[in-house]
Amino acid sequence: TPWRGRTTVVLDLRSSVHDEESFEDALSAAASVLVAGGVHNGLVRLVTTGRYDSGFGAGRVHLDHLLEVLALAQPQAGDERGGLAGLSRAARASASREGPCVITTSRGAKEIGPFIARDPNAVGVVFTFGEEAVPGAKRRRNQVVSVPVGSRRFATAWLSRPTSGARKRVTRVSS
Repeated sequence: TPWRGRTTVVLDLRSSVHDEESFEDALSAAASVLVAGGVHNGLVRLVTTGRYDSGFGAGRVHLDHLLEVLALAQPQAGDERGGLAGLSRAARASASREGPCVITTSRGAKEIGPFIARDPNAVGVVFTFGEEAVPGAKRRRNQVVSVPVGSRRFATAWLSRPTSGARKRVTRVSS
């Protein structure tokens, strides 16, 4: 329905891009975006590299189910074929004006390109290790939110990002 917001979260679960702490940070960020998108009965959807796609749904039952999926999620080994890029078609199927929110680490950051290049409303959330920068982030024409692993600063970075109509830029939050 056109009066409802649509939120798609694309979550990278590959063990090759995460350590234990970054995996928990990514799950927490995904939960936060889904809960925020589900406010006022908005349509929310979760797509993962583990080949999970919830489809759009609304209401407390759907949101509780997605939070349970996140609570039970484990890093996925051996699923390197396609990675995030393999999910760009599924994310495009959402056809919403809100664009997907793609969550990964700096080890998978180069793969968010297809999402943000095709959708001016897409947002990449990249958890970084140590003092490293997001690879290629300055070349991105859309926003990439960068958060140090373990800093518990996702909310600050998310709230400080420019929104539609604002100049797109990379937001880096220091630890």
